[in-house]
Parts: sequence; structure tokens; C-alpha cells
Amino acid sequence: MERVLLSIDVDGYAAGCAAVRDADFREGLSGMMVSPMLVNGASDPVTPPSDGQALAALIPRARYLEFDGAHLFPMESAAEFTAAVLGFLDTP
Repeated sequence: MERVLLSIDVDGYAAGCAAVRDADFREGLSGMMVSPMLVNGASDPVTPPSDGQALAALIPRARYLEFDGAHLFPMESAAEFTAAVLGFLDTP
């Protein structure tokens, strides 16, 4: 993982971060026709749980789950995350 992170173009990564930071799609969330699963790492300093909880509150029928770990929680809590995704995909 360290090798991959060190090989990323710094300017490209910074531009991607700025695009994500500046995107705001909250206005249309209340009209979502699907029931999404929103996930967060409990100790994520980049996307804190309060952000995920706030988004989930804007989306009807949203499912919010929090996992041990930070921004890479799918790797840090891989078994729990995988089980949650599989369970979500099996839900009609």
C-alpha cells in the first residue's frame, strides 16, 4: 500500500481532493429512489462519521453503518465490511 501511495502524482491527487471537497450534491438527495448504504470509519479524520450521519439523514430509507478504523476502514475492518456489503446486496 505504501508503494502505491508514494507513486501517486501529487498534483493529480490534490486536484482530485479539491474536486471532491467542492462537490455538493445534497440538494437532490431527498429525491433518491433507491435505498443506499452509507458507510464510515469510526475514526476517519478525512470523512468524519458526522458527515456520513448528516448525509444519511437527508436520504429517505438510507442505511448508515460505521466500522472500526479510519479512512481505509474497508481494509481495517475487512470481514465486517464485506459481510455488511453482502448483506446489503442480498436485501430486496
